Amino acid sequence: MKMTLYPNEPIIVNEGVTFVNFQTARYYWQWIQELQVGDQLIFSENGQLISLNKAVQYIGGIENKIDLSKIYAKSILSLIACHADEDNLMQLARYDMAIKTIFQQILFDNDLPLRIEREWDFNELIKSQKVLIDTINSGSAYDKIVDVVRIMSDFSEQRILVFNNIHLYLKPLEILSLHDFSMTHGMKVLYLGMAASPIKKNGEAYHEVFFDEDFVQFGSD
Repeated sequence: MKMTLYPNEPIIVNEGVTFVNFQTARYYWQWIQELQVGDQLIFSENGQLISLNKAVQYIGGIENKIDLSKIYAKSILSLIACHADEDNLMQLARYDMAIKTIFQQILFDNDLPLRIEREWDFNELIKSQKVLIDTINSGSAYDKIVDVVRIMSDFSEQRILVFNNIHLYLKPLEILSLHDFSMTHGMKVLYLGMAASPIKKNGEAYHEVFFDEDFVQFGSD
């Protein structure tokens, strides 16, 4: 996938890890805004334009809890529904009816001017159980990022995952390992950050684009 922010050259983001680093805060913040709500950053693949929401999943920093359950709320419903067989559905329908009966009895016994209107709905039942994605929110920064990449791969994520300033948390060998992990899982991972100079050393497999203080771009291909 290509990202283009005029007047810079296109940046190619392939499977694995790509860094886009900046010497200046102003340009760094401009890219952060564009990757979340901007309309000047253009995405394309195989000659076709792609909208921002279909091209990018912005994660941001890893200091706080990453709520994948919110990101994949609809996918969670589909996943459970896909794996529920006919016996499961019949059992759940019976339990749902039993719960409704108890509520109806409470209303009747206490002469409450209320009624239960909800019909049997499998998706509504799943929502009521607050099914969450179990992610690692402690341990090392590397473990947390790997966990996010792995889970998103399980959900067949095709968008670019964008994190901020990851090079400040990871050791060089962890960056290489994360690149290999992302490649194995077919994930495009972009790390946006500030750095005084390029962080990539000769021979390292991941890709880096670096913008100096004059906005000159290095390593675009």
